[in-house]
Amino acid sequence: MHPYLYVVVSQTHTRIGKVIRKVTKSPFSHSSISLTADLSQMYSFARYRLQSPLKGGFVQETPGRLTLLGEEETYVHIYRIPVSWMQYRAVAHSIWRMQADEEEYIYNAFAPLLAPFGREVNAYKAEICSQFVAQCLRTAGVLPKGLCAKSVVLPKDFAEAFAEYLYYRGPLEQYRPAWAAAPAPDDYFLHLGWRRRTTEACKSVAVLMYRVYRAHRYKA
Repeated sequence: MHPYLYVVVSQTHTRIGKVIRKVTKSPFSHSSISLTADLSQMYSFARYRLQSPLKGGFVQETPGRLTLLGEEETYVHIYRIPVSWMQYRAVAHSIWRMQADEEEYIYNAFAPLLAPFGREVNAYKAEICSQFVAQCLRTAGVLPKGLCAKSVVLPKDFAEAFAEYLYYRGPLEQYRPAWAAAPAPDDYFLHLGWRRRTTEACKSVAVLMYRVYRAHRYKA
């Protein structure tokens, strides 16, 4: 029996997510990749806390995080993509290597502003959700040529490219395999005062600006 990679495209109940859906004219604004059907090993790039949109990075996600602990109905498409064990292990290894990296991978908060228009913002060890998922699929050798040629891949692109592998569509709350997944970490919903949110936002922007400069410096 061969393994599968699971690509999850979803809504996000945030202001940025609503803007992305409106601009791209798509019901989806977020994407993740899971190594398991129950989404217990689901990864992406996103904010660390609900109230801090600018501070984020490489995260292990949970269904509870996407549904705000069941408070919001979250519509998703899940695509089950068959791969060989070698391809599967290549993706798993790349994810584990990112987890073990002492240098933090951060969320590229500038990119979502331009990504819907096909423009990219390169930054050192900084990604957005859809670019990360695309990179994982490229590592496995299953990213369609049409997406390989795009400078910016959006969540809606996965829905179009992998339509034949659609495994589930509907509210995430009703996706039975995920019922056994671990709950969202408490710190994601931690309430933060405005001073702390402002401080975290300023620090995150400063770090990201340096990462953008670093990427262009080495590219030059």
